[in-house]
Amino acid sequence: MRPCLVTAAFLSVAGALVHSTTPLSTSPVAVNTTVAAPPPSLDPQCYLMPILVLHPSPPLPTLDCVQPPLPSEDCIKATVSATLRVLQHPTDEWTCLHDPTTSTTANMPSLRVRYRGDSSLRFTKHQYLLMFDVPTPLLAMPADTNWALHGPFIDGSMMRNHLAHWLYRRTGRYSPRSQHVALYIADPNGVPIYHGYYLLLETISYGPNRVGLALNVAADTDHSGGWAWQYNPLKYGTYSPNVVLDMYHGKFGMGARPLLMYPPGPTLSQRMRDEFVNVCHSCDEDVWAAIFERCLQGRLLEFSEHPISNFVVQNFIQRTPTSDLAETVLDELQGALWSLLSSYRAGVIWRLAELCERFKLREKSFFLALVAAIEKLEAAKPEVARRDVVSALIGLQLSNNQNSRLTLNVPGARIVETLLKFPTDVSEPIWASDNEDAKLALFEKLQGQFGSLVLDRNGSFTVLKCFDVVSVAEKRKKKVKELFSDFMDDQAPKKKRKHDKKDGKKSKKKAKADE
Repeated sequence: MRPCLVTAAFLSVAGALVHSTTPLSTSPVAVNTTVAAPPPSLDPQCYLMPILVLHPSPPLPTLDCVQPPLPSEDCIKATVSATLRVLQHPTDEWTCLHDPTTSTTANMPSLRVRYRGDSSLRFTKHQYLLMFDVPTPLLAMPADTNWALHGPFIDGSMMRNHLAHWLYRRTGRYSPRSQHVALYIADPNGVPIYHGYYLLLETISYGPNRVGLALNVAADTDHSGGWAWQYNPLKYGTYSPNVVLDMYHGKFGMGARPLLMYPPGPTLSQRMRDEFVNVCHSCDEDVWAAIFERCLQGRLLEFSEHPISNFVVQNFIQRTPTSDLAETVLDELQGALWSLLSSYRAGVIWRLAELCERFKLREKSFFLALVAAIEKLEAAKPEVARRDVVSALIGLQLSNNQNSRLTLNVPGARIVETLLKFPTDVSEPIWASDNEDAKLALFEKLQGQFGSLVLDRNGSFTVLKCFDVVSVAEKRKKKVKELFSDFMDDQAPKKKRKHDKKDGKKSKKKAKADE
């Protein structure tokens, strides 16, 4: 914790004591105007760690930035140019911000900076990505182009990552090196503003100073070198020939994809590239079954409800190799859909829906179980807050901030997308289906509202669909009036008024004729 308040209080009390105990003197005395600087331990701008001073130009974006239309990237992730000053005292353990005469100062231009992270992007304490044009060393750590300033909002100790990487390096394997720093960011007037303690981290890259992987020889038969994938969400519309493809993902659009980062292009033949990229996402049946029986069977729900291991379960379900093993997974989890929804694990349900669709298993029973689970969950809410199945899954909401962004539950939307691939007797629109009972139930529910619907831009299509499925005999004038009684009633007074006006005119004409 910074000693600012403690220091200010201490100096105020000390000053008060000095003034109250010093006797007044009437004789002239020499006044010494030189005030001794406080020791570093009492200076709020001195630290037992290096100091980084970032000078962005223009300033970094704020949370209320104006979002351009899609497919533009989030406005808060805009990259700006910057200059970095690194301050570290060469001999003293204390480094002070305003002590350039005794501190080692390095000015580093040709730098770009932006906020990093996705789930942490809008935390009060931002994280930063520093991107140099050329590999640059920082604080005795080997040169590289990209560096991360990690300020974990949920880890006040700032020791978890630092300690974890240190422990892993002690095993003799590479793990990012790190150094605690105090970060200042200059305002538009160039005044450094304190932003907190951060952990300066190496980002993952491949080479002698980072992850040392053996090179591959560009030959069709050679796979002796190292390789690495990076699994990160791609930007809208991003495409690369090194994006790993499978039967569930297209080449474009949102979502995480494994991207082949190593070996570099010149060391790859086309056949090697194809084998790396077009990898099958299913593992060997025997291996899958052995892992399932030894580690997961009977505990799928337990692992699915865990905030971290549920991702392991999702990937495991996605790679189920056979329909028999898919049946085993569904036997264990299909009856626990309500528990998964209650613990906010819609991602696991999405993978189960994909499993049903991929192997054409239990589509209808899974759909009915999911509907029952959602209805049970919604029943616990006040009646005004309850939603139907699709609305509850998608969870569409309009943000209250100035940008008015629409947000939705992405795994829930994926579930709806997958359910639409189910057989027609499960997901076909009601008006186009052969289920007469369902049509009648929907018609009765809408009756009395057709007048409002037909005036709505989207609701008018529902009215047309309804009218199309009505039999010819029922389309006679009388029945139409009954079907759209609410609309006809609204129009009746207007027609009556028109008739009244006409009758009034006729009466006047007749009266004149009689005269």
